[in-house]
Amino acid sequence: MLYGKPEKAVGPSFNYNNNKFIWLFNGPNYRVTKNEVGEQYNFEHYVVHFDKKFKPLKGKWVNILVNAKWAKDGFLHLWIDGKLRSSYFGDVLGGASSVRFKFGPYRNYMTAATDKGLKIKDAIIRYSNVGKADTCDELWSGCDEVKGQLKNQSQVHGVIGVALCKPADEDKEGTCEDLGYPGNPKPF
Repeated sequence: MLYGKPEKAVGPSFNYNNNKFIWLFNGPNYRVTKNEVGEQYNFEHYVVHFDKKFKPLKGKWVNILVNAKWAKDGFLHLWIDGKLRSSYFGDVLGGASSVRFKFGPYRNYMTAATDKGLKIKDAIIRYSNVGKADTCDELWSGCDEVKGQLKNQSQVHGVIGVALCKPADEDKEGTCEDLGYPGNPKPF
């Protein structure tokens, strides 16, 4: 979670959505709207779509490692089973003043589906060795290998596409723009 005066927004998330694995994280731009608890922050966000060979992630243990520098000149790196999949350099705070680590199986926006009579299957998710640390070596045994994959520039690997999604406004719907990956090898 990203914080300012109120809770601003959900931070990065690894999702299983419409039978596809995706990685979502906020861009630096947002707009503020009023809601029942005061203010809501609607961030632009990047959506990284993993390629079909990631289907085997379902039904097995998977190691996910995230490295973040929470700052205006920050970064956000994601490794899956020791392979770098996404590396972003830029503003990862979006005006927030602090960050809180949270994880869990969140199933948002399901009311609209169930109101339409759709049956949503139960999801079974098991966690082991979840933690956070100041150094990679405190969490992972192969830190030299994973850190060696970084190139100090934004990059993606093993994905079929990257999009930048902009939130809905009072007078228009939200939009997602395909950022041209793989034709554009540096989509963000």
